[in-house]
Amino acid sequence: MNWLIFFVFPVTQSYLFGCYYDYNQPLVLPEQLPVDTCTHVLLIGAVLVKNLGVTVVQHPYNGFDVLQSMRDYRVRSSNGLKFVPSLLGDDVEWKIALKDAESRRIFIAALIDFAKSQKIDGFDFDWEYPCGDYKSIYTDFIQELRTTVLRIFGKEFLLTTAVGAGKNTIDDCYEMAKLGQLLDLIHLMTYDYHSIYDKQTGYSSPIYSKSVETGDARYFNTEWSAAYLVELGVPREKILIGLEGLGHTFQLMDSTIHDFAAPVVGTGYGGGWMTFVEFCLLIKSAGSHWDDEAKVNYTYYKDQWTNVGDVRAAAEKALFVKANGYGGAFTFGLHLDDPADICQHVYILSIFIMICETRMMDAEETIENPQLASILANYRHRFEHSTNMKKLRWILQSRYNKAYCEFCDLVVPVVRLLIEANQTAHIENVVMGFCKEFKLIDIDVCIGAVHEYRDAVIAVISQSSYSNKQLCALALNCRKQFDYPILTWN
Repeated sequence: MNWLIFFVFPVTQSYLFGCYYDYNQPLVLPEQLPVDTCTHVLLIGAVLVKNLGVTVVQHPYNGFDVLQSMRDYRVRSSNGLKFVPSLLGDDVEWKIALKDAESRRIFIAALIDFAKSQKIDGFDFDWEYPCGDYKSIYTDFIQELRTTVLRIFGKEFLLTTAVGAGKNTIDDCYEMAKLGQLLDLIHLMTYDYHSIYDKQTGYSSPIYSKSVETGDARYFNTEWSAAYLVELGVPREKILIGLEGLGHTFQLMDSTIHDFAAPVVGTGYGGGWMTFVEFCLLIKSAGSHWDDEAKVNYTYYKDQWTNVGDVRAAAEKALFVKANGYGGAFTFGLHLDDPADICQHVYILSIFIMICETRMMDAEETIENPQLASILANYRHRFEHSTNMKKLRWILQSRYNKAYCEFCDLVVPVVRLLIEANQTAHIENVVMGFCKEFKLIDIDVCIGAVHEYRDAVIAVISQSSYSNKQLCALALNCRKQFDYPILTWN
């Protein structure tokens, strides 16, 4: 991926980042999940609504106790991570559990017992969808559960729900004004806006509508869906915007017509679906195309067309969240990641890190200049893909984050001084000097790493007014307030 942009948010506002994790597709095991990034992890596929209660699915082939593994994951976090099972169930089971006051009483009692025994921090409900007569019944259930939870667990116990983003779904299935007050968070599923049923190409998760869209088509975008919830009475700070790791594929009717709304004859590769990993491999050979109206990337190859969430689109969504005062974002999901490093990304969990990089970091600056954002993306891309930097991280596994930022804090100011003094010809000698002082790694690895991304460093420094620590914070997710033992720079 070439667009590893670091858009950051002010520390004055606290943003939330929910992470769905599907137990049934454990390509990424719980112990592989990064800590201190998600604010709440939503375990999906392991706890099902069944017989007026819940049942835990344990797959022997997965080889781990999923609930205990998620509790262990919570312990490893230092940011107050909350473990929130997301309850699934078929339509029949949901209706049995909620159909009348007595069934809801039994169901709620079962939920409370489960919460106590499993030491969880809340419930997320993913019923797709409580429509028709069950629209108001679902509200009654949430109200009754909220009353019980407040009495037993207090205000800290989370109640959240996933909500479909389509206008008809919202209107037919949810009493949003009431739910917006009763629930702690709304996970707005701002994806799957377009699919093969449209009989033309379309974006799965556009932020904005396109100028060519008219009528009801104007509703199929993140901006409209989120604003509609606010219009219906949902507090902005409770709305989390969805970031997907999947996209739809289409088979073009005519391979020479491949823009938005191009006619299609059916589903494309993968039975109509493409994952982030498959998308990143495809764009390596086919390239990608940015739609600046909708703020999404798409690609096509011969008669195949697809659009999957990527780095640049995620960064745009982060800016959208910030600009509109929404509560944060969530990803669906961690199970769609790249643990085998097929994309040859620096991070094992590249899609997870990709999305996290767009969220609310502890730096005070926001990159508004697109040119500078692009330069910083290039800086980070070169830094990550440096063979010697990979060696550095391998050597320094036990102190990865600190060493990573120490290295940045060494290189940036030295190169900046040489640029300001118009002495770039002396970079070789200076690099040799400070690599000798950087005792944490072998000097050859240090020198090689600097050489491999030197031009990117020069480009960033020469075109930005950020301080040394600001650059490290923006480009490499280092805190500006870091306290490093080697050198102290302004």
